[in-house]
Amino acid sequence: AAAAFSQSAQQTSSGGSWLARLSIDNSLVKDQEPFIPAQVRSLYGADQDLVEALFLSTTLQGGYGHTFVWKNLFLSLMAMAGPGIQQRRYTLQNQPEKSSSANISKWSLWGALGYNGEDFFATISLLQDQTKFQTETVSLNSTLTWFQGVLGYRF
Repeated sequence: AAAAFSQSAQQTSSGGSWLARLSIDNSLVKDQEPFIPAQVRSLYGADQDLVEALFLSTTLQGGYGHTFVWKNLFLSLMAMAGPGIQQRRYTLQNQPEKSSSANISKWSLWGALGYNGEDFFATISLLQDQTKFQTETVSLNSTLTWFQGVLGYRF
């Protein structure tokens, strides 16, 4: 995995491993006015006047990653999923703050394609994390997509 993640080593043969990850995410959605448009607000029940929502999520993920190597070219793929707990605090317009906790799940996908020679390396990678946030009646899905390109030379 060091070849795909950080190019700190040259991986010369294909292989994979089981993975574990503890993830802590903090997300805030806030506005001075309710952020659900007035035209559809009635569809969102008790939380239609939501003006602020803070979510702190802790998840423990497990999964598998595998790197396929052809000479100096490689393709790495990883998938992880797991359960967690989410603390949530949210405020409706002109009402006191509400708080609760809930069980959640999170999944992550990662892929990298590149060249990893003895001295020169180049990689493009894509990471996607998905977490769901929920108040009493409003669901917010958060997807973090991260794209990276790396060129380098070891000396």
